[in-house]
Amino acid sequence: MSFWKRLLGKKAAAPAQPARVTPATSAKQPSGAASMVRSKLIQSLSDPDARTRIKAAMELGRTPGEESLQALLGALKHPDPQLRERAADSLRILGDPRAVRGLIQVLETDTEHGPCYAAINALAAFRTPEAIQALLSALEAGKGDLGTLAFHLGELKVSQAGEPLIELLQNDIAEARRHAVMSLQNINYRRAIPSLQKALNDEDAGVRERAQQALRFFGENAVAPFSYINGCIVRYPDLEQAQKDVDWLVDDLATRLPSADFDVGIAEVEDKDAYVVIVTSNDPDIRQVFRVEIYPKLSGKESDTEWRGLEFSNEQKLPFYLGQGGRLLMHRYRPHAGSASA
Repeated sequence: MSFWKRLLGKKAAAPAQPARVTPATSAKQPSGAASMVRSKLIQSLSDPDARTRIKAAMELGRTPGEESLQALLGALKHPDPQLRERAADSLRILGDPRAVRGLIQVLETDTEHGPCYAAINALAAFRTPEAIQALLSALEAGKGDLGTLAFHLGELKVSQAGEPLIELLQNDIAEARRHAVMSLQNINYRRAIPSLQKALNDEDAGVRERAQQALRFFGENAVAPFSYINGCIVRYPDLEQAQKDVDWLVDDLATRLPSADFDVGIAEVEDKDAYVVIVTSNDPDIRQVFRVEIYPKLSGKESDTEWRGLEFSNEQKLPFYLGQGGRLLMHRYRPHAGSASA
């Protein structure tokens, strides 16, 4: 038996046409029958069966009217958190801004994730000043789903969210940090640049990648602390070998290219079973000299005459290993001997 037949009882008339249009949304539905439907739905919000209650709340979201609004607002206080969540979502669908205060109360006082999450999405959909302020206050207080709050405040371009979003970059949840980075870009919050540079070394690859994108948006160095892009990348099976080679190869390169400045670093590859040594320079000869004179002397590379373990660093490769594909563990900058910073 269909939901509507159970709801209206056996005497309910079957639809005249085969099209499956619910009585609540049918333009031809008589007002008396629509009122009966609404009344039954409201009664079902108190049904002992949880599935019946949730189904009724869903249908009330598609049944506009004062009675539906008030019933759903009342359901926000029901002991069942799933019903509170569904009621908040149905109020979003109803679209009546009078629901904002009730939704704010859920966000401020409810201790369950589901109702707060639905209230956040509903308030973001209403976009009223009161709703937006409630979202901002929740982020500042650390109340609710912080990642979802950060996302919506970024989409709504709420510039006042800048400092709370920077604080969110220290959150334990990676998804929250990802949304914080994206929203700092969306609200064009340039004061976040130092924090975004620190986020380039976040333990989460998604945060690192988004931090690079945000820094590019702000016109900043997206591979900090590296000053140069052009160079070479060598993969190692373990960290000890990588560290051993870094100890001597920069001095060797400096002897061969005495007027060059160098960046050297070790990054952990995201799959956690490999490392890379990265050497970049302002000297255009870095690749040729490294491949011919340095690479054969590296640990385990003397027999690799086809340079299979060597990659050339460029504007795609370096951001990958310092962002989505890896995390920087060590960096040194070596200016040439005649430099003021040497």
